[in-house]
Amino acid sequence: MKRLGVIALALVAMTLAVPCFAKKAVKREAGKTYELVLLHTNDQHGTVLDKNGKGGLPSQATFVKQVRAENKNVLLVSAGDINTGSALSNMFDAEPDIKA
Repeated sequence: MKRLGVIALALVAMTLAVPCFAKKAVKREAGKTYELVLLHTNDQHGTVLDKNGKGGLPSQATFVKQVRAENKNVLLVSAGDINTGSALSNMFDAEPDIKA
């Protein structure tokens, strides 16, 4: 569990560092409205595959791709509890969950 916390912390740090390394800074205009779409997941508990046609990482990936295709500014975050819930996730130390 401690290793997962370190991985999550590293991912957050990398996400926050990305704007620092951007080649071209985005200029904001005073008085103009900007939109940010926030996608949030948590308590996935190793649901890599769907259950009765619902959920699972393939469905989640499809949804995220659709939202990103329709919106310019999308931030995807996970609050944790990714693994420990299915045999598939447990067998592979949550690697399928994290890579997805």
